[in-house]
Amino acid sequence: MNALILVFLFSTGQVQYTAFGNETIAVQTLADTEENTPAFEKQVRELSEKSNVKVCAVVPSYEFTSPLHKPLYDLMTEKEETMPGIWEEQQGIRNVFKLKSDAPITIEIAAKYCKLAAPVAFK
Repeated sequence: MNALILVFLFSTGQVQYTAFGNETIAVQTLADTEENTPAFEKQVRELSEKSNVKVCAVVPSYEFTSPLHKPLYDLMTEKEETMPGIWEEQQGIRNVFKLKSDAPITIEIAAKYCKLAAPVAFK
């Protein structure tokens, strides 16, 4: 797959993100706060301008919302034709990898899941 897959892991109070595919991005961790929203939104917008960008976001639940979740969701909605995305609940990833129901989901586990899901989701 010749694409840039952006992986976001949202948890209470923070977001981590990385990328794989035709480019890699080292893991970044940000406090999920209003103060970080402008910088996060700017960086995500810049990434969205690259060619063949896809998003794989892992959230605590589908109802989850936060200061940094909203700009990512809004950008994906705005660019749904050019920047498709998939969302998965942390519990869904635990089920896929047969982890205990209270096992923490790390950015590495989220990226592993996204590597499995991306070829199917982004045919």
